[in-house]
Amino acid sequence: MTLAYRIIRSEHYEIGLVTHCLENLSGALHGKAWMPDFDLLFLLLDYVESFPATFHHPKEEDYLFKAIRFRDPGSSGLIDRLCADHADGLDLINELRQSLEMYSSHPDARRWFCHAAKSFADHELCHMQREERTVLPLALQVLTKDDWVEINAAFEENSNPLFNDKRREKFDQLFALILQRIPSAAVINDRKEEAV
Repeated sequence: MTLAYRIIRSEHYEIGLVTHCLENLSGALHGKAWMPDFDLLFLLLDYVESFPATFHHPKEEDYLFKAIRFRDPGSSGLIDRLCADHADGLDLINELRQSLEMYSSHPDARRWFCHAAKSFADHELCHMQREERTVLPLALQVLTKDDWVEINAAFEENSNPLFNDKRREKFDQLFALILQRIPSAAVINDRKEEAV
């Protein structure tokens, strides 16, 4: 496995964990089994809103997807779908933010927030699963050693504070704060694997 492959999987793990927690907490709210901790919910939202858009998706699109499309022109449909997923995710996050802001001041917006959280989680988790089951195996097949050198360098910047103005450090602190604040039951992943 290449460095970029490992970083992508690690970032998927982090994004997936926070997304599962958001989904589980919104499910508990829907069933009225948990009183809302709006500070925690906004922390979760801040993470899923900013980390993928700042670090993860641009590197996928500008380096990994671009190289795959060049080496395997037949993959264009798949790559286009994954890029569209990124754009659709932003729309879902905007709705999630609006619904959470409304819910934090109007309890009757709970259902809207729960629906928005479920829609976002379904989309994001399915998208990452699609990447891991289709695009990463394809990348390992079609990309050359030189391709991986460039892609590895781009993804390595994600963890190098000299190149990212300490933004990654701030996301790591946010992730650590989320892990400290999250109820342990919210971390459990009871979602069944879905077909891609």
